[in-house]
Amino acid sequence: MYQAFGGGNYPDDAKGYWKLPTAAEERQMLADWAALVQNPKFDYVYSWGSQEKDTALSQSPALQSVFTAKNK
Repeated sequence: MYQAFGGGNYPDDAKGYWKLPTAAEERQMLADWAALVQNPKFDYVYSWGSQEKDTALSQSPALQSVFTAKNK
């Protein structure tokens, strides 16, 4: 599962808040994952739509491009 949300009212475990990854950060996460699991049976993005006033994949054309390229 790949993170594609951030901000809003979602606290993290370090008393901060989740942030939407940049396109570069997401590409790095995908590269790290690919190095560990070369042929995943299934993977997906969480979350498409905004919840609790966060910023989500639906609001980020840059992240949409990253996942479009990954899924070609």
